[in-house]
Amino acid sequence: HAGRRLVAPVLKGRTASVFGQPDAPHSWAAVGDIAATVTAALGSDQAWGRPWVVPTAEPRSLREIASAIALAAGAPEPRLKRMPDALLLAGAIFSPMVRELFEMRSQHDEPFLCDGAETTELLGVSATPWSEIIDAMVTAARASQPAPAARV
Repeated sequence: HAGRRLVAPVLKGRTASVFGQPDAPHSWAAVGDIAATVTAALGSDQAWGRPWVVPTAEPRSLREIASAIALAAGAPEPRLKRMPDALLLAGAIFSPMVRELFEMRSQHDEPFLCDGAETTELLGVSATPWSEIIDAMVTAARASQPAPAARV
């Protein structure tokens, strides 16, 4: 939800269409932090048989993330619009993935906060700071964009 669908339009100064309430705070897990948590849990005998919460940086809304991306990239202040529920419902008819998103939409309409402090304490995994996450998102997005065509 805070990936290419959000970053690409923000970098281009376009309106980003988002799933859920753009101002609801969420705990977002960086991909590297997910991998580090799984690796640490696999390497710990005490970790077996229980769930672990991936440590996350402080909660942010999609609007806050988009604004941080725009600031880091020198792009204009982003515009976000929420995808209409009717559009998601129509997509749910044809796509099992969209159907699941539609059923779980309350997690994106209200604050969704997680506490990975126990994972940090017991497994030694800590959250990547937002500044590093945002820089990585901008760098990855710019690297995936095709170079502008040469004009003669």
